[in-house]
Amino acid sequence: MKYRKFWQNTGFISAAVLLSMTSSPAAGATPVQTRDVVVTASKTATEVRTVPQAVEVITAKDIQLSGCNDLRSVLAYAANLNLSRAVMTGNAVSLRGMNTDHTLILVDGRRIVGEDTKETQNVYAFQRLSPNDVARIEIVRGPSSSLYGSEAIGGVINIITKAPQKEGVTVGVNTGTDKTAVFVHADSGKHGKWSSAVDVRLEQIRKQTRHVYERVEEGQGDMSGQGGMSGQG
Repeated sequence: MKYRKFWQNTGFISAAVLLSMTSSPAAGATPVQTRDVVVTASKTATEVRTVPQAVEVITAKDIQLSGCNDLRSVLAYAANLNLSRAVMTGNAVSLRGMNTDHTLILVDGRRIVGEDTKETQNVYAFQRLSPNDVARIEIVRGPSSSLYGSEAIGGVINIITKAPQKEGVTVGVNTGTDKTAVFVHADSGKHGKWSSAVDVRLEQIRKQTRHVYERVEEGQGDMSGQGGMSGQG
């Protein structure tokens, strides 16, 4: 009796393209540059010391120093923020132990609509943007429903992107042991008082393979059974 080893595919490849577009004033607006002032808590520039809720600010420099290649990894450094595993898609983010549908996620102060479902929770909201395109993240913990509605019972996470200054396209690639992600960021430049940007993310899940040992009975041909797994990669 003898065995022979061969490779058998046991995984799959899936790809998703996520598209978002935001517009923001390109002139007459002064972006907040300090940790001491936030805009999310009251929808206007407000000193942190006067805000009744707990507030945390993650700056572009913090993101750069973290070395993270996606926003979910960046948020892992935030205090009192819950990261949970979503079915098939990755980590979901919530505040104060609430469900994800009670943690409001904003991009430049605007809602991300229709992406909090039982299957995906809010993971796609953080896959839309590359960390390189983010100017700051403001996290407001505690009820903000008077300003934002019931979605903000647990709090608000506002991702503020860098304002486009000129036309151009940036492409980035992040790769890991199980997947590869490609980011494409396109700036339209300034058009009067307005500018716009488009972000696209393409993610590929790598094939998983395993060793399969096939038992070969002498005199009975090649196929008689298979089983066992010794590793995957």
